[in-house]
Amino acid sequence: MKSLRSGWGDILGAFGDLPVLLPLVVLLAQIPGYSLPSLLASAAGVSLLASRLFKDPISVQPLKSVAIAAVALGASSEEIRISGMMLGAVFLTLAAIRKNPLPVPEPVVRSVQTALGTLLVMQGIRSAPGAPFELMLVLTAVAVFFVLDRRTGIPLLGLGSLLAFLEACFSGRAPVTGTVPVQEGLRTSILASLVLPQLALTSANSIAGARLALETYFSSPNSARDSQLERRLMGSIGVGNLLAGLVHGLPFCHGAGGITAHFRAGARSPMMNTVLGLLLAGLAWFSVRTGFVPVLEPRIACALLTLIGLHHLNFATPLIRKGKSGWILVAGSVTLGWGTGNLLFVLGFALIHTLLEKSFKPENAHD
Repeated sequence: MKSLRSGWGDILGAFGDLPVLLPLVVLLAQIPGYSLPSLLASAAGVSLLASRLFKDPISVQPLKSVAIAAVALGASSEEIRISGMMLGAVFLTLAAIRKNPLPVPEPVVRSVQTALGTLLVMQGIRSAPGAPFELMLVLTAVAVFFVLDRRTGIPLLGLGSLLAFLEACFSGRAPVTGTVPVQEGLRTSILASLVLPQLALTSANSIAGARLALETYFSSPNSARDSQLERRLMGSIGVGNLLAGLVHGLPFCHGAGGITAHFRAGARSPMMNTVLGLLLAGLAWFSVRTGFVPVLEPRIACALLTLIGLHHLNFATPLIRKGKSGWILVAGSVTLGWGTGNLLFVLGFALIHTLLEKSFKPENAHD
């Protein structure tokens, strides 16, 4: 088992986050001004660079809030490009001036990760076919694979993602065609709607959350390395998004959910990013030559997303061990994540709860 992990884990791990990455890239590619090959090629470049910057495997994911909000608001490619560059400038500045980790309390980070796991499970269930019987079969398979994965150590998520990718390649399905209607020009209100929520979420999920995920899965670094890790994350997101904006590339982050996907799929070293970079570069070439990129079969996508979400929900375990306060955070995060689908609400709830808890602690201790 150990030889499977060490010999093939990084190859299998490269496929782990494709159920999240590919649909969002395809979605952005439908906005006039973007092209699928350029988005994939820029993501490939970022992943190859990450293999040199980080000591552990790191995810490369589209900025979810920007991508989804852009489609919902009818944002133009220029607005998306400028918003990504603005985010890049902010995080590059933070990387230059901050020597300590961002002041995001760990319970807040874990609450956001709990909600993210909930969203992944919800997204997986929603992507399933409409027939209840099919959904029941898929969820039963997910439960079996989840238990086996936790107990045997076999990277079943990686094996399943690889087989799903190969099936998608051989089946020849193309992404949904058509373009998203947009309004040209730069609108201040749209830029604010894209930048401000993503700024908060990237800080909580892709900086503090990614640090927590890497520490949980790979090591418990000392404070010096901890500080440098966050600075490298901010620097990578900063420089990468500035460069991506110049070439109409992918606005990206290093999401904690993607780190979970890669780790549970078998990744154990930055070699995974090299494999992922080459894979995305191959997909970019494939898209140029054929006009399409593999799209995962709905039942398989449902199973993989749900499995990633269940694994990511493990971040709630330390909160549960905290007792009543932790249970409130878990319940609120799951409820808000499921009910609103917006991590920003979860972030606000967790911050308010944590601040209130701290404000009452001295009074209770004095009594």
